[in-house]
Amino acid sequence: MNGRLICVSGRCENLYPSDGGHIIVEKTDFAEGSSLMKVAVKKDGHRFFTHVNRVVEHSGPPSQTQDKTLPPKQDCREPEAEARKQVKQGSFSALLENKIQLSYSSYGPTGEHTVGPEENQCSSGTDLECPGRQTQSSQDSEVQSVLPSGPFNGLHLSVPNGLLVQFLREETEGGSPQERGILVKQSFQVLQDTPLSKELCRIVTGQGAVIRYMRDGSTEVLFADGSVSFSQDSGPVWVPDAEAENNKGRSSEKEAGRWQTTSPSGDRICTIGSTHQRLPTTPLLSFKATDPVTHQVMLTREDLVVLVQNPDGSLVVEHADGTRITSFLQDRTFTGEKPEGVGSGRFQSSVQRRDERGVPPVSERAVLVEKEGCASVVAYPERHMARVLFADGTAVTGTSGAEYEVFPSSIGVLKIQSDGKCTYSSEPPVAPNPSHQPGLYTMSHSDKVACDVTDDDGNHFQVMEDGQISVLSSSSASIRTHNNVEDKMSHCPRLFLVHEDGSGTELLSSDTAEELLARAYSDPNIAVLEEPLPDRQGELAITILKPGHRSVWSQWSLKKQNPDVTPFSLRNRPWKDFPAVEKKSPGPPFGSDTGVGLTLREGSSSSAAQHRRVQSCPEVLEMRELYQRRPFTAQLQNTVDSHP
Repeated sequence: MNGRLICVSGRCENLYPSDGGHIIVEKTDFAEGSSLMKVAVKKDGHRFFTHVNRVVEHSGPPSQTQDKTLPPKQDCREPEAEARKQVKQGSFSALLENKIQLSYSSYGPTGEHTVGPEENQCSSGTDLECPGRQTQSSQDSEVQSVLPSGPFNGLHLSVPNGLLVQFLREETEGGSPQERGILVKQSFQVLQDTPLSKELCRIVTGQGAVIRYMRDGSTEVLFADGSVSFSQDSGPVWVPDAEAENNKGRSSEKEAGRWQTTSPSGDRICTIGSTHQRLPTTPLLSFKATDPVTHQVMLTREDLVVLVQNPDGSLVVEHADGTRITSFLQDRTFTGEKPEGVGSGRFQSSVQRRDERGVPPVSERAVLVEKEGCASVVAYPERHMARVLFADGTAVTGTSGAEYEVFPSSIGVLKIQSDGKCTYSSEPPVAPNPSHQPGLYTMSHSDKVACDVTDDDGNHFQVMEDGQISVLSSSSASIRTHNNVEDKMSHCPRLFLVHEDGSGTELLSSDTAEELLARAYSDPNIAVLEEPLPDRQGELAITILKPGHRSVWSQWSLKKQNPDVTPFSLRNRPWKDFPAVEKKSPGPPFGSDTGVGLTLREGSSSSAAQHRRVQSCPEVLEMRELYQRRPFTAQLQNTVDSHP
């Protein structure tokens, strides 16, 4: 390669913990060169990848000055060694079961970290050779945990419909990085929605404001209180006074930063940021109405912005582009469990509730930002935290300290710490020290240990950053009998058949088929049809029908909580609700409505079928076919073996 002889070696090893996980370790080494290591963890349908690469960059031999007094043959000085620079590349990525992709690196956007000479020397040897370095590194890690880091380690997410979500941090002067707000940036590579096609990207701030960067170069800012700021040239909002005095003598064509701001009541202000000038404008017309039943106050402006003030203090703002910003109070939770309302996307304002001890909960301000086609964002300004909600129920939480929590819609909890260490567990950690919890997978691309896990049987698996693997088997696992009927195979083999017409068939185990059918029977939206196969005695064809989506876009399109923010008493009555003929309807017979009254609740004797939701025929159906064959008994095996 480039006139050099290279030697490459590689290996791949597989580890199988008893909890059903699968660890794959791949290591590639270049002699006197770079090394590439990848650890893949498969668990609960998710895939986690940890990359640790050490790239050696050859900068070439340094320039040498030849002694002109000696002939070249008599100049016996040894040539200087070729200068080398070693760079460590580390990153973490994940592919969830729902096809959402995550990428993260504790080394910043480039994912590279320059390795010093001492660290390079220690990495080539064992840990026992550098005890002083271990002490120094442990002290450095403690200092780094206290001091704020330089660049912000953002988390990037990619959704199957083309939505890209990034966690960023506000770059403001003064204050520690932990006190800065968190930003959530959303953009599309492939646009399907017409309103979103005009946007280049949108950023949700820590206070709940939405900054829309348009493709024509303009910028629009939507605030949570109903204010709107717009600029066609996206110039500066305000410049220093000295610079403004210099700009006043210039022509108006060079004036930049023309911003027009509309207040919640409809008053407008137009300013030029480069010259500090204020232009006269006319206010917008507004109309205010109050619901006599719910006491909700609705304000409608001329620019199609609607504000609804609720009696509990929450404020709902519907902007002209369809962006809805809801400000409310919510009880603060500190548990690591899946947040309330993740599956349905429901967030209600806080009321005066008390816990078992009689102490009222602590409430905090939260702002919910909704837009059809985009992911919903819940901002918590007091904690500098933001939570992103997707259509399938997946939730991702990020803080300004570069700490993240991922709650997939199916199962599991993924936590990413600011130092690059990632942990995954099928259930939320309940032990005081989560590192010793069985079934907790620890992955890191910045630590000496790249992967560490202890399964339910006590077996300990550890993968180092250089690819070395250590397995400590528990004595209880070796004594366990394998002929127990109740034990199930955690790693059941799978067999696939590919036919000539391009179709495929998979042979399912009895446990997998039972679990699949049980999940189908428990879902009221899924229909299961069983039909006997013709000319095959004792065999059934099982068809599973469930509602599907028209496209990937419709599957990941998150709807708003409330389709209409207009108070009920202020809505227009549709004509379809009016009866064709007004007539008196007789009441129920005497005694048939016992237990139902103005002050009595509905009795238990009423039928639940009256409140059952009517299922409508879906527009798209997903079909899966299962064929239940006859059991492969000893008699059937003898019959098959008897045929040539």
